[in-house]
Amino acid sequence: MRLRTILAPTVPEALGVVQEELGPDALVLETKTRDGVAEVVAAADDGERPGEALQRLRAELALLRRELLSILSGGATPAPDRTRAVARRLDEEGLAPEHIAAVLADLERSGKDETIDPRSSPSALAAVRAILPGFDDRAAASGSRFAFVGPPAAGKTTTLVRIASRLRRQGRRRVAVLALVERGTAAGGFLPITARRLNVPLLVAAGAEEARAALRSLGSAEVVLVDTPGFAFRDAIAIDSLRRALAAVEGLTPHLVLPAHLDRGVLQATAAAYRALCPQALVFTRLDETTRRGEIANLSAATGLPVAALGFGRSLEEEFVSAGPAVVAELLLGRRSLPPEERVG
Repeated sequence: MRLRTILAPTVPEALGVVQEELGPDALVLETKTRDGVAEVVAAADDGERPGEALQRLRAELALLRRELLSILSGGATPAPDRTRAVARRLDEEGLAPEHIAAVLADLERSGKDETIDPRSSPSALAAVRAILPGFDDRAAASGSRFAFVGPPAAGKTTTLVRIASRLRRQGRRRVAVLALVERGTAAGGFLPITARRLNVPLLVAAGAEEARAALRSLGSAEVVLVDTPGFAFRDAIAIDSLRRALAAVEGLTPHLVLPAHLDRGVLQATAAAYRALCPQALVFTRLDETTRRGEIANLSAATGLPVAALGFGRSLEEEFVSAGPAVVAELLLGRRSLPPEERVG
């Protein structure tokens, strides 16, 4: 296994070099920015059998994480006893070492002597929340048109249906759905059936002109939810075509939808590719398929985008929770379990 350190002006540019030099199967182990320079550490397989490569990578990551935590939390010694439980918990969740170090430094500044319990300490919750971007409440309150963008099978349509169902239960009757599709295709899967069941108007558009015409006919809708096709992060041409179609929707708030179980490199590369669509928030789905929720916080902090919602399971009616910094912090500290202990409809 070859390890490479790539330096570039930005993280997306460094990830592009990784793809070119190490190939599409390269694994990104670490990203950070120091003094205006992005640094990415990546690994490429040298023909080892998958089992051996995975074992070696896990060992290297464990050693790297331990060394970084030791350095970032106070030099050559581990985290102090009073914050060690917090550090251990966040490390187990996969929070990046630099964020763990920031949390521990915040806790140390409190100057108290008691041991900090990650499940109950208000200061621990506040310290984790501090590394996560929050919402612009004024912008969120004024929004009425929301698009859900992201890679294939991310859960965009499922997220849209869950939101439409919730709005209908809340008495928001003027809800409409606009499905942007590739020319020659129809709105996919269960969306037409679900729209009829919820008694929600559904219009289909291919391209900017059809989108504008559809929106004119939905002028009385209180909330418009926009479904979009999914494209892999390498499909720059298709993503740019989607950008042009979304540009026809005035006042649109795009949300980037991502499966929570994807590894850090894929999440970062996808977020970088979809940055052209100017997403305003993140939605993570398939939370039940990962045991390490730290990547949710890592990507939120790296992109500056707040986490708007978390989804899990297969049900269209339930298994969905509005998020934000407090909810994500509670997940990382073990104060909230999704799923199966908590079901939010």
